[in-house]
Amino acid sequence: MDKSEFDLEYEMAKDCYRNGKYNEAIKFLLNPAQNGCFDAANDLGACYERVGDFEKAAFWYSVAAINKKETPNLNVADLFLAGKGLKQDIKLALKIYLDYARQGSESAYEKLADAYLKGKYVRQDYKKAYSYLLKGAKIERDKKISAYCLGNLGYMNQEGLGKAKNIMQAFKYYKEAAKYGNEVAQYNLARCYLYAWGCQMDIEKAVYWFYQSAEQNHHNSLIYLSELYSDGRFFRKNNDIAMYWIERAIDQNVPEAFIKCADYYLGGEIVHQNKFEAYKLLSYYQKYLKDKDTRVERLYDELKIKYDDQKFWSRVESNKKGALA
Repeated sequence: MDKSEFDLEYEMAKDCYRNGKYNEAIKFLLNPAQNGCFDAANDLGACYERVGDFEKAAFWYSVAAINKKETPNLNVADLFLAGKGLKQDIKLALKIYLDYARQGSESAYEKLADAYLKGKYVRQDYKKAYSYLLKGAKIERDKKISAYCLGNLGYMNQEGLGKAKNIMQAFKYYKEAAKYGNEVAQYNLARCYLYAWGCQMDIEKAVYWFYQSAEQNHHNSLIYLSELYSDGRFFRKNNDIAMYWIERAIDQNVPEAFIKCADYYLGGEIVHQNKFEAYKLLSYYQKYLKDKDTRVERLYDELKIKYDDQKFWSRVESNKKGALA
């Protein structure tokens, strides 16, 4: 097989990955990865991680890391930190992050900050997290990239983590990160404009930033736009647009979207009442998405109370197909 054929397979794999078809992507990545394409090897590791095969993920990340590139080495560190596919070694994981951070890696600062912010594998330390975010943010400003660190500085200021709560400073960080294209910051900036958090209310700017975030398929923005157009609190109600955004969220397999859309079909206010469409959505949720998010489970339970029809819910929960069609 010549290089052009490897390139074609790699492009097909990337398309599968973007659409969440990780097992299909694996099939297309194997040849390029086995024939010396380090990028394909790293992506193969990512696919195996997505499907829960951490030992193979560790193997392919390690293959990709041979060329000493930053991304696969940081991916290996992630597995050491979590003890997935590799024996857990938190000190080694932190050392790898720090080594790349000292070389000017924004991603390494991001991972260090995330570790101390969440406190899942290391003792939670908001001050350390904030310090690493500041260092990462400087690199983001210089390179005009990513803006994860800037966005999270906004979050920590908004919530008062590691320092006194400062919603005006949070707004400034969100605004800066949003301009660099960070979809989470765009979502948070939109909410600032919508609710006048640290700024004057500006519905037009709120909608603009929700759209920017949603166009990158940020799950919360997709849901939020649907809700805003369905309830008409802030601007003119538009059921067609509400359905458009909730269906976009369904295409992204967002669990909450299946519950919300089923609510639309059961209620009959946003779209014509259609219990069969609601049944398909809820059956798919029950089979494939349940237990992924306890918040969404609560929404499901609330929906059962709202539409008290024991026969309908019995059919949903006994359905084994979980099909959308």
